[in-house]
Amino acid sequence: MAEVNEIHSDGTKTSTNCHYYHVLPDSSYKARQSSVRYGYAPHDSIVPYRIEKTKPRPIDHHFFDEFFKELPEPSSDGELYEPTKILKELHALNLKKLRYAQVYTRTTENVKVTAIPFFVKFNYFYYWQYHMCVQNVGTDDLRLTWWNKVVTDQKNGQYVEGGSGLDNESPVLTPADPSFEHEGHCALPTPSGKIHGTYSLQSTKGPSRLNTTSSMIKVLIPTTMLESQYSTELENAPDSSSPDKDT
Repeated sequence: MAEVNEIHSDGTKTSTNCHYYHVLPDSSYKARQSSVRYGYAPHDSIVPYRIEKTKPRPIDHHFFDEFFKELPEPSSDGELYEPTKILKELHALNLKKLRYAQVYTRTTENVKVTAIPFFVKFNYFYYWQYHMCVQNVGTDDLRLTWWNKVVTDQKNGQYVEGGSGLDNESPVLTPADPSFEHEGHCALPTPSGKIHGTYSLQSTKGPSRLNTTSSMIKVLIPTTMLESQYSTELENAPDSSSPDKDT
């Protein structure tokens, strides 16, 4: 169960609780992702899924055969697959990393950005991963052209990065194919911090309906709090490593 902190397009704020699930995205969805190994889906987005008999497996993903084993016959609960030893061991080793308590969303001019942060470890620096989803909830086709992220540590030290597109891609978000997901990571010298920034998207049809003077839309990334289980700074760990670059 995660607490979803949402800022709506009219500026109002809401906070609700929602189940999010770790999912394996089908290969048909791979083109809408960048550097994403797993997907994340809220409970309200889960719909019944019918397996196509012509497919060798229900989901076309390179981890599927490693994570799931087909049962010789359906279980009493109707299950067709069971988790493999690899999946069980992976889950046990990464349970703390996979857990998250906060989800942040913000909508700007019919573009919704969702951010899910994870604390990973301390090793001289405090490491986080984060999952971002940019979703077009409007009717215009939008091309993602630029991004800018500001990571601030607990002592107000700032680390700024930006670039064109995402991982050399400039995805077009359409009403029929509205989302693009990517992952990043950062290392801070303090046990907490935050991320904020912007995405720039351009309407492929000229000025947007909400901004009639320009085809460029600046979309705000929700202020995403980076929290760890540590309340004070720790001493350096004996097996140090250099901090990872924020992406």
